[in-house]
Amino acid sequence: MRTEDLIRALAADGSQPVAPIGRTLWRAVGVGALLSTTLFLLVLHPRPDIRHALLTVPFDFKLAVAHGVGGHTIAVRSLNAARLSEVNASEKLTHNKNVSAFD
Repeated sequence: MRTEDLIRALAADGSQPVAPIGRTLWRAVGVGALLSTTLFLLVLHPRPDIRHALLTVPFDFKLAVAHGVGGHTIAVRSLNAARLSEVNASEKLTHNKNVSAFD
């Protein structure tokens, strides 16, 4: 196999588009939330007095704290994933420029 043929074959392998990390992360979060809710309902069961508990202030506070922590975690992870994908993209561009310089 000649070098030009190898380069064409390698370039053809990488021609498929890669899904953005943000979309993949949000899908994973959605599937994880659905799965954890299903397992909770099947294994642990909700409280029998959940209707009464929903009307109390401590329950609302616990729910707000849990959502705040979860939302913050998702936001930080998304930002880090976006930064990492930008770094990887810039490394690929730099690498591709170096490779094309030797053609």
